[in-house]
Amino acid sequence: MSKIPLYRVRQIGLQFAVVNRANERVSPFFRRKDDAEDICQKRIEKVGTGLRRCLSCRAEFQSDGAHHRMCSYCRSRGAASVTPVSVVLNSGAQI
Repeated sequence: MSKIPLYRVRQIGLQFAVVNRANERVSPFFRRKDDAEDICQKRIEKVGTGLRRCLSCRAEFQSDGAHHRMCSYCRSRGAASVTPVSVVLNSGAQI
């Protein structure tokens, strides 16, 4: 994985903007660095959000980001040890 941040604030002339890893500007220009940093942080938080399948039960759920890989039900049960195979076995299906 690249150590270059996904997004960062860069000064361009007397203004500031958010740029991506390819150094492409992905925001409007800001006079204040703080404003650009706020937008940068929001972009970083948004990355990885969306529908995802739970690593434990494979149910689809709304993920908050790359760190969020298990649904609320499995996380509440401490289901790190629950695998899709054990879910099938516990459902009464025969293998």
